[in-house]
Amino acid sequence: MNSLDFAVACVPLAAYLIMIGGLHFRRRAMVVPGSRDLAALGLGLAGFAVIGPFRLFLPLSSLYVWGQYVWLLVLVLYQLIVTLVILYSRPRLVIYNMGLERLRPLIGETAVRMDPQARWAGDNLVMPSQGIQFHLEASSGLRNVSLVATGLTQSLPGWQRLEHQLKTALKKVAVRRNFWGAVLIMAGLALLCFTVAWLIWEPPLAVELPG
Repeated sequence: MNSLDFAVACVPLAAYLIMIGGLHFRRRAMVVPGSRDLAALGLGLAGFAVIGPFRLFLPLSSLYVWGQYVWLLVLVLYQLIVTLVILYSRPRLVIYNMGLERLRPLIGETAVRMDPQARWAGDNLVMPSQGIQFHLEASSGLRNVSLVATGLTQSLPGWQRLEHQLKTALKKVAVRRNFWGAVLIMAGLALLCFTVAWLIWEPPLAVELPG
């Protein structure tokens, strides 16, 4: 792997780490739709996809026909794949930087306010009048909680209303900064600095063709 390959792979990943670390280092929790969360992850891994499987299976004939513009087509194909994954994924909301023990009562209050018939069954919550039901998945280390849809019938407007209500409720709640947020930010900055240093120390003379 040369310095250019390393930069293509690691610069998007470094940006993703810094962004996620920033979300965990805030004094407020943040609600992110599952589609946006997957899109951000897709962007963070885009470089690895380009220098990995896409380069490995890229036909040489396409380089002779399209030249370096073929990489633009590769990026478009990758974007279409990420979009397809997002479209086929279940509705989901991700709450960054708040643990389950603090978030669960807030979700319950918001659900009852939206739908008086809302009821819990373990970690599952059903909101009949809104047409949504979901279960809670917690990541204790990073203080993330995901509201993942269960069941085949889901109301997209219901999920949008829930997202809006949760954002409004979380604006009033302060949280402590997450130690892991600082770790992720430093890891992203270190990776970015190492990439720039390698590019300066070993400038790429030409873009290597696969094969």
